[in-house]
Amino acid sequence: MAAVYAIANVGQGRMESRMNADAEFSVGARLAAAGHPEVARAHYRRALEEKPDYAEAWSNLGILDMDDGNEEAAERAFVRAVELAPDVTTTLANLAVYYEKKGRVAEAARLYERVLSLDPEDTMALDRLRALRSRPG
Repeated sequence: MAAVYAIANVGQGRMESRMNADAEFSVGARLAAAGHPEVARAHYRRALEEKPDYAEAWSNLGILDMDDGNEEAAERAFVRAVELAPDVTTTLANLAVYYEKKGRVAEAARLYERVLSLDPEDTMALDRLRALRSRPG
């Protein structure tokens, strides 16, 4: 873990006893990708302690919560991320995926449409929107 801490702070000057929010987020993302969600969650929370408006950290916490089946916490985290970064396609798409999984098709479709209004080349949003529109009912 010390090596990850050192790498995350490269180029950031003297290392304090605690990493900055960006470093905490970066370590959290690496740990989540490596299959260590609980340790990643702790790093995201520390990032949010320092920087409560860190939309990407909220969004990634939502992913971990969704993966753990903690649906209420996932929704709160995704909604908070979108409140903080309403024009960031990844935060919008994460909330859309959550809504889609919950069967909230109209809400998911509106979010995918918003993603496409910001990035017409977003193939994931385009594919998901087409899939939603092709559903019977």
